Amino acid sequence: MESLSNILVSLSSYHSLGLISASLFTLTWYGLWKQLNLLNQLKASEPTGFARSLSLNQFASSYFAFYANYFFGIALPEFNHYLVWTRLGALVLLLGIMFRIAQDRHKVFAWQVFFVSLFLLLATSLLATHRPLPEWIALSSDIVMLVVTAILAQGTWAQIRKLERYRDQSQALSKPMLQSILLKDATTLAFAFTIPLHESWPLILLNGTSITLRGYLYWVLSNAHKASNQSVLSRATKISDPSD
Repeated sequence: MESLSNILVSLSSYHSLGLISASLFTLTWYGLWKQLNLLNQLKASEPTGFARSLSLNQFASSYFAFYANYFFGIALPEFNHYLVWTRLGALVLLLGIMFRIAQDRHKVFAWQVFFVSLFLLLATSLLATHRPLPEWIALSSDIVMLVVTAILAQGTWAQIRKLERYRDQSQALSKPMLQSILLKDATTLAFAFTIPLHESWPLILLNGTSITLRGYLYWVLSNAHKASNQSVLSRATKISDPSD
C-alpha cells in the first residue's frame, strides 16, 4: 500500500509540474513571437542590416536545444506530451526567426542552416508516427542532448560576444524572449526532476546549462540597453544645453 501511495504521489508531481511547465512555456512562444515581430518591424524600416547584431549561431543553437527536447520527448518509452507539443511550437517560431536572419545575411551558409533545421523537424515528426522506437534511437537521444548542450553553450557565448561588438544595436535582441526562455528553463528543470534520474539526466544537464548561460546573456543585454539609454540621454542633454 505504501509503494502504491508513493507511485501516486510521484505521478501527481509529474503531471502537476508537467502542466505548470507546459502552461508557462506559452510565454516562450510569446517571447519568440515578439522577437520575430521585432525583426519584421526592423525589416520594414531598414531592409538590409536589420539583423546585424543577432547571432545566427545563437538562434540555431537555441533551435537545436528545443529540437533535442522534442526528440527526447518522442524517444522516451512513454511519449512525453509536455515536452513534445510545447517544443514543436517553439521550433516553428524559431524557423521564422532564422528565415529572417538568412534573408538579411544573403549568405549560403545561413540558408543551409535554415533548410537543415527544417529537414530535421520534418524527419523527426515523421519518426514520431512509428512509435515505439528502436532502443538504439532512444539511446541516440541522450547523445543528441549532450551534443546540443555543447552547441547551446558556444552559441549563447557567440551572442554575448556579438552584443559586446554591437552594443549600440542591442535593441534587435528581444528582452521578453530571453525572460520567457529563462522561465521555461526553470520550470523544465523542475519538471525534469519528476522523471527518473536515469532517464532525465540529459534534460537536467541541457536546461541547467541553458539557464546559467542565458542568465548571463540577459545580464549583458540589460547592461547594453542601460548604456545605450544613457548615451542617448547624454547626447540629448548636450544638444539642449545653450552653453555649448
